[in-house]
Amino acid sequence: MYDFKSQQNFEIWKDKIPQKIDSLKSRLGGAIDFQKSDLDVIQALGNWILESFENISDIKSSPDIWDELSCFLGEVYKAKIDGFWDINLDPNNKSDVYFSVPVVCKEPPVTCPSRTITTHISRKNPDFLIESVKKQMKRFGKL
Repeated sequence: MYDFKSQQNFEIWKDKIPQKIDSLKSRLGGAIDFQKSDLDVIQALGNWILESFENISDIKSSPDIWDELSCFLGEVYKAKIDGFWDINLDPNNKSDVYFSVPVVCKEPPVTCPSRTITTHISRKNPDFLIESVKKQMKRFGKL
């Protein structure tokens, strides 16, 4: 899904996040009420994801949707913990599990929205996404 060869590529991707979220809202406007609170939307998205993707391969075969969902989830994390998008592109650190994958952080440990979504699908737990967001909020004293 991601092919960040430079920090500049990552910055361009970040600049497109609002358009990606708009695309997600257009795509799912009939299925998800985006006027509700972020946490209600995350709960609804969690259900929609499990109804739409049986396994991780299914979402990987829909990279645009996966990216849009990851951007939305990441922006919710960012807002709820006062965090920021980051990426590790250090060639000396390629063994990092999140090497070249966007993460949201305030301080370690980081949160990886795309991996959170694949874990959600793998576990088939409808509450996993919302629990993940609330866990981060609690960790940073926001819940």
